[in-house]
Amino acid sequence: MLLHAGPVQALYDRGFLRYMQSADHEIVRMIYFAIRDQDWQTMTGSITHERIQTTLNSFSISYTYHVNEDNIRMEWQVSIVGEPDGTITFDIDGVAQSNFLKNRAGFCVLHPLTGVLGQACRIEHPDGSFSYGTFPTYISPHQPFLNVKAMEWPVGGQGLARLEFSGDIFETEDQRNWSDASFKTYCTPQSIPFPAQVNQGDQIKQQVIFRLVKPIAPVVKTAQPTNQITVQKQLVPFPAIGIGLNLQETELAPEELTFLRSVGFQHARADIFLNQQNAPEVLQQAIEQSHDLQLPLELALYFGEAPATEVGNLVRLLQQHAIKLARILLFNADSRYTTDVLLQTTLPVLRTAFPGVALGGGSDANFTELNRNPYNFSATDFVSFALNPQVHATDDLTLVDNVAAQADAVKSARHLVNKIPVLVSPVTLKARFNEATSGEWPQPAPADPRQPTDFIATWTLASLKYLAEAGATAITYFETHGASGIIQNNTPFAVAHLFKFILHYQPKQVIPTCYAKPLEVSSLLLIKENAACFILANHTAAPQSVSIPENFTVESHTIIGSAVGQSSFLNYLPGQHLTLAAHQIIALDGTWPVDFLKK
Repeated sequence: MLLHAGPVQALYDRGFLRYMQSADHEIVRMIYFAIRDQDWQTMTGSITHERIQTTLNSFSISYTYHVNEDNIRMEWQVSIVGEPDGTITFDIDGVAQSNFLKNRAGFCVLHPLTGVLGQACRIEHPDGSFSYGTFPTYISPHQPFLNVKAMEWPVGGQGLARLEFSGDIFETEDQRNWSDASFKTYCTPQSIPFPAQVNQGDQIKQQVIFRLVKPIAPVVKTAQPTNQITVQKQLVPFPAIGIGLNLQETELAPEELTFLRSVGFQHARADIFLNQQNAPEVLQQAIEQSHDLQLPLELALYFGEAPATEVGNLVRLLQQHAIKLARILLFNADSRYTTDVLLQTTLPVLRTAFPGVALGGGSDANFTELNRNPYNFSATDFVSFALNPQVHATDDLTLVDNVAAQADAVKSARHLVNKIPVLVSPVTLKARFNEATSGEWPQPAPADPRQPTDFIATWTLASLKYLAEAGATAITYFETHGASGIIQNNTPFAVAHLFKFILHYQPKQVIPTCYAKPLEVSSLLLIKENAACFILANHTAAPQSVSIPENFTVESHTIIGSAVGQSSFLNYLPGQHLTLAAHQIIALDGTWPVDFLKK
């Protein structure tokens, strides 16, 4: 539901505010509140007694928000009021109905990237003092703003926005560290120990007030239609694409093996924990699967407390087999990132045993672990980090909303490591492990039930677009088979068909493309000798109309996946609109002007 507070417009979505904007400038991405347990899991809630009153330039919302999950019970009374002058006041008053541990409870405000990156910000502190900072262009490893009571920053040239917080101390982090396309100002500083005890009857009462201190000038409209895909004058090498091995499921069925061989992947990743007793058996299984798939191994090695012994045992095991290695990644098993101490012990042995094999490190968790724990990058041949899109939220809209931040992670990594290649491995829908403060994360990690769907195929196209356009050298996606894979019970998922189409096309480069409505449609422009392919994906459950550049000559088309509904492509002429059905992916084969980059 769209709401208006004078010059400010916001989307009301299941109790929270999204996409707050004025004069077509997005100012705040989202205001919401949440409870995160001791394992950083976000508790789901339900709404009752919801009342919504609106006018043309004001609104008033109230509801009760119930949390009842994993022995965490809490009830919040919520009020959101938008006034004609653009002021929006968001109040929460929660009472715990059980005893529980929490890492966070209360407000979070998300700031968009567009129009914010590089902007100065005035921070007011609880003691009445103030300081100045900047929303960083490259991903900041640590919080750019601390001890926040209020903040002001310019929007749209002459405009000035303000947020005021009460009920706790707030600070701001760069969420691109976890592949979210936003900065987040949140309550309870990380310097305060967590998890914290919440007792039955405890009250958590907070308020966020948004104001427009100065009005925002309207965006200057261009003659170009908003559904026109635009193309940058740049060629970027297409990355090598690999698949993760699933070493915990049953063996691949013959039909599954035949299909996976046909896709065209360039490597297969296997995770080997050398500090575990079953490492030889797991390694043997990985070697057999990679041999069956006819793919070189991307070996991710995890070392324990005796890396010198472990690397020696590994070399002896590998030298017993005729094995083709794509590369080797080196991590500490406990931290999941690479250190100079580990490299000093393992690199000389591996370079002697496997000359010519690329050796690298980085983070097996998120980009943040690489960003916060740099090592001597010049010692390795490449750097790698993993990512998943659900560190903070899990809904479809947020997955699409955040995918563009994957490009920021690659660009920031390239800036951090200078000239060595940047790899992304693996990309998974859900976290493979949790930095939990209690117990063990279940193994195998739980799968996302959306994995087989056309929606996830569209998300994967967007992920590949942003990672490739940003200059990733290689990317490893998902797993071969099973619930987190690309095929299960002999049935390929929609994303499997997407990979097969792209890899059979054998692209050499990509040309970056832009679209004004990235939450609705993503586009990937593939280039090879004397040919080009535009792949378009509709992220939504409604038809979407787009227009491709007139100088792209279409010769044929392919509908990828299993999305129902008809495309209007058969009637498409250059300069006209192409309609994509719900969650549909269409590939347009054709040609691109050879002199495009010379103009």
